[in-house]
Amino acid sequence: MSHNNRLRRSSEGKLLGVCQGLADWIGINPTVVRIAVVVIAFATSFFPVLCAYLAAAILMPQPARY
Repeated sequence: MSHNNRLRRSSEGKLLGVCQGLADWIGINPTVVRIAVVVIAFATSFFPVLCAYLAAAILMPQPARY
């Protein structure tokens, strides 16, 4: 299990790379993070999760491009 020092978005993510980046940082499967986000979104009527996801996409640094 690799634990990266910095939390950043992933260029390999499905949408904006937030869930993939969080999963890489924690060291777990990104599918687990994506399912958790969807479940929490349904439980909270989507709006809080949408706001948090967009805020994370804006605040998390983008991956380095070479």
